Amino acid sequence: MKSLTKILVSFVMLLALAFACPAQTNENTGAPGPSASSTPATKGNLTPEKKTFLKNRIETDSDEYRSYARRWSFIYHFFLFGGIVCAALAAILAKATVLRERRKQDNLVAILAGLATVLPLISTGGDFSSKWQANRIAASDMANLQLEIEKQNADYDEIITRIQDINTSRNSTIAGKK
Repeated sequence: MKSLTKILVSFVMLLALAFACPAQTNENTGAPGPSASSTPATKGNLTPEKKTFLKNRIETDSDEYRSYARRWSFIYHFFLFGGIVCAALAAILAKATVLRERRKQDNLVAILAGLATVLPLISTGGDFSSKWQANRIAASDMANLQLEIEKQNADYDEIITRIQDINTSRNSTIAGKK
C-alpha cells in the first residue's frame, strides 16, 4: 500500500510540475524597423513584406497560445474533477467491501480522501483557471488579428501594438498581476 501511495503522490506532483510552468513569450516582436526612406505611418501601410511578417508572427503566437490553453485546460479540469472522482470513490470504498483486507481498503479510502482535498487546492492555489483562460483569450485575439491584416486599410503599427498588448495582458494574467 505504501508503494501505491508513493506512486499516486509522485504522479500528482509530476503532473502539476509539468503543466504549472507558464509559457515564456518573447514580447519583442522582432518587427523590421522603419527605414530612413519610410514615410509617416498612414492607414493601409501594410506592404506584402510586412503582411508576411505579421502573418508568421501571429500564427506562431497563436499556435503557442492554443497549445498552452489545451495544457492548462487539461490540468485545471483534471485537478478539479479528479478531486470530485476521488471523493466519490472514497465514499463508496468507505462503505463497500472491495478488498479482502479491511486495513488496505481503509488506507485506500484515506489516500483518495486526501487527494480529493489536495487536488482542488493545488488547482486553486496555482490559479490554473486564469492561466487557461488567459491563453484562450490570447489565442482568440490573435485569430482576430489574422482577419485584421486582411483588411484594405490595415495599419502595420497598430497591429504590432495590438500584438504587444495581447502579450502583455496574457503574461500579466499568468503572473497574477491582473
